[in-house]
Amino acid sequence: MKTSELMKASFLYCTLVVTCIFSACSNSPSTGSQSSSEGTAVADSGQENATIESAKAKFAKGYELLSKSDCKACHDTGNEIVGPSFERIAARYVYSDANITHLAERVITGVKTGEGVWGKAEMTPHVNMSKTDAEEIIKYVLSMPPKQGLDTIAK
Repeated sequence: MKTSELMKASFLYCTLVVTCIFSACSNSPSTGSQSSSEGTAVADSGQENATIESAKAKFAKGYELLSKSDCKACHDTGNEIVGPSFERIAARYVYSDANITHLAERVITGVKTGEGVWGKAEMTPHVNMSKTDAEEIIKYVLSMPPKQGLDTIAK
């Protein structure tokens, strides 16, 4: 099998797995407080959702590009799949021109196994993505409010 065919097959497999995971989860929005199986109250995430919606509006182009890309095969807003969640990325990197440029370059060139700051996972290069598009996606990701308790490194 050629390398390009192998990459396409891997991407399709990852997409299928992610689709199955998301299909198993409920997509209905939460309203008010919920109770866990042990009867303890879980805080309403309405304010957090409003902040994410605000970021989507302000960085609509980046959100649209992200939605159409293969990024969500390995990344999710709040959950780690293969790579870090977008919230962890936002917690680790402050919104700055230097970080936007650096991370956009990482998206385009990819990360080889063991060379990243998130462990041993590899990130596939996105050589066909323009620098402008990569920067728009990174602007959206870095605009997300970081959750408390995530590892933050002001870079």
